[in-house]
Amino acid sequence: MKFALIGNGNIAPQYIQAFRRHTDNVVICSRTLKNSIYPQTTDLSSPEVLSADFICIATPPYLHYTMAKYFLDKAKKVILEKPAVTTPEELEKLSRHPQSKNLYLAYHSAFNPVVLDAASLFGMHEIRSVEINYAEDVFFYHPNKDGWLFQKALSGGGCLADSGINIFSILYKFLPKMKFVEGSFTQNHFNVEDSLNLSLLSQSGVRVKITMDWLSKKEKRKFTLHGANSKVIFDLATNKIILNGKNISPLKKDGGRVDQYAEYGNMLADALNYFNNGKTKLGYKSELPLKTVFEIYNRIEQVNQFRNF
Repeated sequence: MKFALIGNGNIAPQYIQAFRRHTDNVVICSRTLKNSIYPQTTDLSSPEVLSADFICIATPPYLHYTMAKYFLDKAKKVILEKPAVTTPEELEKLSRHPQSKNLYLAYHSAFNPVVLDAASLFGMHEIRSVEINYAEDVFFYHPNKDGWLFQKALSGGGCLADSGINIFSILYKFLPKMKFVEGSFTQNHFNVEDSLNLSLLSQSGVRVKITMDWLSKKEKRKFTLHGANSKVIFDLATNKIILNGKNISPLKKDGGRVDQYAEYGNMLADALNYFNNGKTKLGYKSELPLKTVFEIYNRIEQVNQFRNF
């Protein structure tokens, strides 16, 4: 078994640690070579890359479609980091590709141990309403204010495209498809949204409220699920699950975040299972979180055009 990792940025260490659960046969392909125990190349078409059994694309999003198509054209098995593409048109083209069965859309947050534990507590039929508060200091993870993340043509959008994908990849483990009710963005410092407020409604009639803030100094990844007679709160920033006011699952005694290698390892195991037998534990169609993000962008743009008419 051999993996080729395309891209050597912030999330490369998580993928490499996940690969090491299965093999040390790894090659890294990147425009910028760094110190590594693994072979490296700058050439996508090199024999070192094309001999890999699995291609993992973890570059900036504007490169995803072209690279994914290149490897699918060669009938390679492709793991594509989120957001998979930057436009609905690119997503449609990949879904229609003759080798689309060899494409796995990667959502690491859906395989976080806290999420998996919480999902075992609450069935879809029990949920009455959901509140989500997602806040972080984006410059902690992306200090380059002129980088690709803050340019919509390169990133696909701001906090909704980047972190919103994580939210919906988790939310769809608890609820069926969402539809947009109302929402608003703010763009205080970037050419993309840095905060948002959303109201959504699931097909089962559950109301969902989401707030996101990229400029917060206090990190939160908090989900609150209300049932008829119970309430579950889980937070990926503290690793805690609170059931009816009782802390039932602090995964680390110090309250620190779950090791991200765990969620990437779980996700990679799911990807390999998908490639081997066509099954995934995701629990929904993999394009659904991304389609939801595109639909929200479209609806808010329509509302803004109406207001400015």
